[in-house]
Amino acid sequence: MNKKILIIGGGILGLILIGVSWLVLRGNSQSSGTNNTPVDISDNTARIDTAEIVTDKGSFISQELKQRLNLTTKTPFTQYHYSPLLKLAFTYENQFIGNKSDLITVEETEDMIFVYPASQSRDKADSIRIFSETNLSSIEVPAIIQDSLAPEYRESCSPRVNTSKSQANTQIYELVSEDNSDCGLSSREYFALISNNTNTVRRLFQITPQSNPITFDGSNRGQYWYQSIIIE
Repeated sequence: MNKKILIIGGGILGLILIGVSWLVLRGNSQSSGTNNTPVDISDNTARIDTAEIVTDKGSFISQELKQRLNLTTKTPFTQYHYSPLLKLAFTYENQFIGNKSDLITVEETEDMIFVYPASQSRDKADSIRIFSETNLSSIEVPAIIQDSLAPEYRESCSPRVNTSKSQANTQIYELVSEDNSDCGLSSREYFALISNNTNTVRRLFQITPQSNPITFDGSNRGQYWYQSIIIE
């Protein structure tokens, strides 16, 4: 009789232990599932340098560059693009001059940036191209630009600094024809960044705007987007 009681009691105790174990396991599985409690992400934001902000295109731009773009003085339609690869930034109104409902596309490749209306193809774009990243003497720049021209234009066309368009530490070269030829393109400009207190050109860019303007820089001064370019 005592043995039967012990066996029955042991069985009941075993069932109780099994039930308790099941409840514990069930609770753990629920806690490891979806949790609707808000998650504190403050630790993640601490990893981002507060001296940098995200641009319209998702790249990081320094506060210093943003201030140089003068965004607070520009129209509400103004956006900006920063290229870490080309190390330049510019502003543009997100509306095609020829059709305000046609938004502007900014596309970047390995060594070029294209700006054009979304309704048109890239071959209708204004463009920026890295011409040289090597430190150059400012005296060398005209000859380098001239050598880049097609042979039939090298004699009649020459680069000249446009003082009215040049900015602080930046000289803008334009092609000037002595026989009224188009120099191989209706409009072509070269930007050369001149370092402070030296005659060294840090980078040389070729700016190729279309004959029909695409978009303004947002400054309300009638300037096109490429006239807002700033260089790191």
